Amino acid sequence: MFVQARHLTEASGGREAFPIVSFVADWMVHSKIDRSRVGTGTLLALTRALANNWHGAIEDIPKAISSVIGFPALRAELIALFKLYDLPTLLFDHRANWRNVYQFLTWFLRGQPVVLQATGAVQEELASFSRPEEIVVQSLEVVDHEGAIHWLLSVSSSKLPKPTPFLAPAELAEEDDAFVTP
Repeated sequence: MFVQARHLTEASGGREAFPIVSFVADWMVHSKIDRSRVGTGTLLALTRALANNWHGAIEDIPKAISSVIGFPALRAELIALFKLYDLPTLLFDHRANWRNVYQFLTWFLRGQPVVLQATGAVQEELASFSRPEEIVVQSLEVVDHEGAIHWLLSVSSSKLPKPTPFLAPAELAEEDDAFVTP
């Protein structure tokens, strides 16, 4: 499906029109993503989410992480892309169908990290917002942990000698009202 979606994005004006679909299509076929504008943006958004929830309830952090990488924007882009070509959106319209796509997608993405490249622009972005202990999400990986899909973040901090793993259960970020009732 993502190979075909990639073909459609290229036919409809390129990667700029559907950047997340293009990013995920790349992620599906590469063992590591380390030079992606969307991937870097995702890691910066994860850094913001962690910073915003640093002193909150620990149970809020997985939801904050999933809201960034739980693929709601991917779903929206896929719906728009499929509608552009008058293709059925049944896979994305119903929660059960989207959960199946989500599980399929995360299964294929396991062990293929997205890695932050600390360029000057990235450093400027990091300096533009408050981060407790100067935390930075260095990488993101989808992993199987005890039979369930989890997000594995590598988080660095001014207080830690080396990046530390942060494991959070992956969950759909969309609420039930985002879907059509079957």
